[in-house]
Amino acid sequence: MSKEQLENRYKNLNIPREEIERMNLLLIREQEMQQHMEAIANRNLATSVGGGEYASEHNVFVDNFNRVSISPGGTPSIAYTSTITGLGGISIVSGTTTGSNLRLRADNTNTTGRLYTMSKYSIVNNSHFNSQLNLNPTRITWTVNVKNNWNTILSGFDSGVFGQAVILASGGTNVLTDGFGYALVYGGSGTRQWRLASFTGGLQANSNITTILSTPTSGFGDSDYLSLKVTYDASINRWSLAFRNDLTAWVDSRLPGGYNTATTATNSTYIATPLDSFGYLYNFGSTLTANASNFDNFNVYYN
Repeated sequence: MSKEQLENRYKNLNIPREEIERMNLLLIREQEMQQHMEAIANRNLATSVGGGEYASEHNVFVDNFNRVSISPGGTPSIAYTSTITGLGGISIVSGTTTGSNLRLRADNTNTTGRLYTMSKYSIVNNSHFNSQLNLNPTRITWTVNVKNNWNTILSGFDSGVFGQAVILASGGTNVLTDGFGYALVYGGSGTRQWRLASFTGGLQANSNITTILSTPTSGFGDSDYLSLKVTYDASINRWSLAFRNDLTAWVDSRLPGGYNTATTATNSTYIATPLDSFGYLYNFGSTLTANASNFDNFNVYYN
């Protein structure tokens, strides 16, 4: 009921003006409370599915790798720095069902190595994203498509074994040797699971990695196309991880349909430290097959 309706109802009932004003105030407070509760309900709904729906106007950075060369690329266009140890390779490839994507490929001459390509949020330079994660006033969400074609459970990040990672946000001078921060990792847990993890001392050993959240233990096969979604909400220090199996062809990781119910946890290890770097890493062991780790549709957005 509006203020005018309230006054019209009671104007002929000899109700004191002061009482009408008091009722008007109560009405306003009730309306404000209703709006507040609706806002909370909408936010809880968004959080329950892993951070809310994607909206292009909230992009921080997007990279679909639809180009010939790795660097520069993405939106906004940025430079990547690639590092190859061993005889592997890093390139943009095209597939019949996947389109162009980023491939980190092992050598096929029984040598071991590590491949990684990195960039920085300071180059992206978006005012809605702070690399010190606890200073973000909105939720930050990362989504990415991933695939591995080594047909066994990956062993992780010790030298000479297989593991793959998406570095969401990291500090240090080198992600391999002294980096720290947060990453999505596959390998080293003994199970077929992607994990949201913190790491320190670089992604060069399984012992440097601490699990925060994991995907379901039976969620995918060795060569399935997957989508992963991570959200961090600084207001309640809550991380969430959602997973989708796209089976034989990727669906853009930003699209919300098909994700499982997100799991959540708190972790504050590095949220108060600037983490300016992000990128992709593949650790590979001896093989006569050119095994590869593929990535596509990496997105960072706020909501």
